[in-house]
Amino acid sequence: MSSSFQNSVGYLFFFFFMYNNHNEYVVIYSISGLKDYTMHFIKTHRNKIISILCLILLVVGSIIGFLLLWVNKTWANLTMEQLVYQIKAPVEGTSSSIIISGILWTIIPTVLLIAVYFFFTKKLKFKTKNIIAAVTGLCMFNSTFFYMWNKLEVDDYIEYASQTSNLFHI
Repeated sequence: MSSSFQNSVGYLFFFFFMYNNHNEYVVIYSISGLKDYTMHFIKTHRNKIISILCLILLVVGSIIGFLLLWVNKTWANLTMEQLVYQIKAPVEGTSSSIIISGILWTIIPTVLLIAVYFFFTKKLKFKTKNIIAAVTGLCMFNSTFFYMWNKLEVDDYIEYASQTSNLFHI
């Protein structure tokens, strides 16, 4: 192989991880041969990586949860057909007050929830903080998602949308 090819391949790397018997991550396959660096990085930054992933789960779950609550408050009698139409329609004619209302109803409660999370978990252990963040984010997302799923009758919509019709058969 040419040296330029080897140099360019040296920056491409893929890793597959698994736990060993000592609850440590072990690289079981590495294309670039950066196994030692990867092991060092994971050992030194594992807690930070887990914390960041749990906080992302909390933020995304909260944003989706509060957004679905805002949709339910703004359009109380919304049907799945109307929702699909609104998603496909351009935003050009939408009043800026509706967009600002959606942003405020989503971002402000999320920021407040995260502030409350940091205030009440500052003296807790690392593992407990992450569990609280992950569970809160999942609960926010799941509860509002399943509520809206049932309210919009999404399963019926999917069933009707997947049926074929012979009405306009050519």
